[in-house]
Amino acid sequence: MILNRQEINENNILDTKTFEKVLKIEDYKTRQKAEEELYDISVELKKKTKFAKKYESYKTIFLNKYNTLNFGDKAPIPKLLGGEYYIENNCIYNYQSKKVCSQLIEPIAIYENIEEEKETIKCAFLKDGKWKTFISDRITLLHNGRIVSLTQKGVDVSTSNATLLVRYLQDILNLNRDVLEKKTSISRLGWYKDGFIPYDSEIEFDGEDNFRNSFNAICCKGDYKTWLDEMYEIRKNKIVKILHATSLASVLLRKLNKKPFVTMLWGTTGDGKTVAGMSAMSIWGKPTSGDLMFTLNNTDNFYYRTANFFCDLPMFCDELETYHGDVNKLIMNITEGIDRGKAKVDGGIEKNKTWNNAFIMTGEHSASNYNSGGGTLNRLIEINSDGKIIQNGSDVVNVITNNYGFAGKIFVEKIKDVDIKTLNKIYKLEYEELLKCSNTEEKQALNMALILLADALACEFIFTKEKPLNAKEVSEFMFTKDEIDVSQRAYEMILDECVLNKSRFLLSDCNSLKTPEGGYTGTGEFWGHINNYEITINKHKLEEILAKNGFSFKKTMKDWVKKGYVEKNSQGKNYTKTTVNGMKSYYVIIKKKGEDE
Repeated sequence: MILNRQEINENNILDTKTFEKVLKIEDYKTRQKAEEELYDISVELKKKTKFAKKYESYKTIFLNKYNTLNFGDKAPIPKLLGGEYYIENNCIYNYQSKKVCSQLIEPIAIYENIEEEKETIKCAFLKDGKWKTFISDRITLLHNGRIVSLTQKGVDVSTSNATLLVRYLQDILNLNRDVLEKKTSISRLGWYKDGFIPYDSEIEFDGEDNFRNSFNAICCKGDYKTWLDEMYEIRKNKIVKILHATSLASVLLRKLNKKPFVTMLWGTTGDGKTVAGMSAMSIWGKPTSGDLMFTLNNTDNFYYRTANFFCDLPMFCDELETYHGDVNKLIMNITEGIDRGKAKVDGGIEKNKTWNNAFIMTGEHSASNYNSGGGTLNRLIEINSDGKIIQNGSDVVNVITNNYGFAGKIFVEKIKDVDIKTLNKIYKLEYEELLKCSNTEEKQALNMALILLADALACEFIFTKEKPLNAKEVSEFMFTKDEIDVSQRAYEMILDECVLNKSRFLLSDCNSLKTPEGGYTGTGEFWGHINNYEITINKHKLEEILAKNGFSFKKTMKDWVKKGYVEKNSQGKNYTKTTVNGMKSYYVIIKKKGEDE
């Protein structure tokens, strides 16, 4: 007998003091035997019904107030109110003797996301003798189906104990809500109000685990002067300066209300493109793969999610040649700064992911081609390395992987003190100067002006021994109006195609369609006629070539008529039905423009 039978009688069997003697027994199995004895006594005293009702009611109140779970001194929180749960052999049980979890697990903090106004919970669990942590939204923790996903984090949960674990976590959260640490959190980097994440340390990161390495990579390590001396050396090449300025310009986009853009550096392998990109990211933190550097061998959705995470900080993507999708489409989408709308699994619409990044890309070939739309080119600054950019690549990598992160923090703190009107004024001056000294589109100049602004500020705050880049120095890296003009590129592409396939045409030195001087031999496809002034090409073949290269026939014809490359016939059509070499069909007559026109 655990209880003294002589001390319990019909006068005190229903007394809360009697209940407390049993409930204060710390060892669960001993307490359980004492409860059984108390129940037997209530039967003897013919008080069973009243006793059971009153005891169970008081037991719940007592346990919720006094029962503690002792997780051990090494746990993030050694003790929490335990309610109707107890720990035995590092497992959690409920008072129905059902095993809730075969490892210790406890909630340790409550995060309130400042942007999404949602609550997430930080939990700790004991795995292989070590305490580990994870952050999860409440829906996952308190949903029988979703909580099973925690197995990926190492939590011992399956369909057999999911319901019990959900109930346990909900109970422990409710019992300890007042004592758990409350933290303000965010799931991305960059500007928030007047602050900047992660430099404002009072705001915690509660985002996806996949991005935790990148979040932690935004930090300072090593010696600032060592890094700065190395940067002065490699910045003797203005291409490196442009990449650095692109990196710094990223944090200016939101302040100046500008859209994202891409700076693409391409050239032969071994010329230092990747090292140059890494040096641009070392401004902010650890510039290694998986931290602040990514390859382009990923899905488009990966880039949208990652851009949303970096938000205001630059994103560096290496090895364009490994990307298997449509590069033009990718550039258009990431520079829009917003993801497509998506429906939630449980109903409703997900909040659109947005970002304000500048993107740095490197690769062995150009991102632009014949069929790149004008919209794509206007969002792209493309630079051909045309030789070695960095001579001692391995030495530079050694420096920037051991010394990094100082300049970005300095730049952000300095920018906070610069008036927006001042930034806009410098930006406008750079923009106007670019338009004066280059034959480019306004949108192209807008992006390069951001780079010049960032470089000017960098030379004031960081690289104080240098002079800023000027418009003339960078004008060679901007697309001209003709290069951006889609219809002009279509025209030049068709001229090239006709030259490469001149054997498909009749050739003559006058306007005659009847007197061939060479070319077509009477076998294979026949495309038309070429003379000194114009190209007469089969309409169907022209449509085919344009479509193959990504151009719209209808829009191209409309633009060519405006430019005078094609004339409409008497019926107002931009093609005509005629006979060439005895072959009657519909042809388009394209005028050949001389170099002086």
